[in-house]
Amino acid sequence: MKRLTHRRRTPVSVPDLIDEINYATQGWSAYFHYQHSTKVMARVKWFTEERVRKHLCVRHKVRTRTNGYKRFSTDFLYNKLYLYRIPTYAKWKRAQALQ
Repeated sequence: MKRLTHRRRTPVSVPDLIDEINYATQGWSAYFHYQHSTKVMARVKWFTEERVRKHLCVRHKVRTRTNGYKRFSTDFLYNKLYLYRIPTYAKWKRAQALQ
């Protein structure tokens, strides 16, 4: 995630950047998601939101964290930019490998 949202990647358009992030997070969450991963997936979700928000703040020269949260809220990230919502709970009872 750090590599995808690095400062050197500010010339990349936002839709292309979000597509790359979505591709990486969908694959990662599908591969590593299992029953007892709620806390880990919640941390990954939070980290992804923070990195995207920080990247947008650098791109748009928003100087304070408070203004960054106001301008690039969670609703903005998911509803306007269509960032992938990382699931924080498993839909099945047991890990698929054990079934």
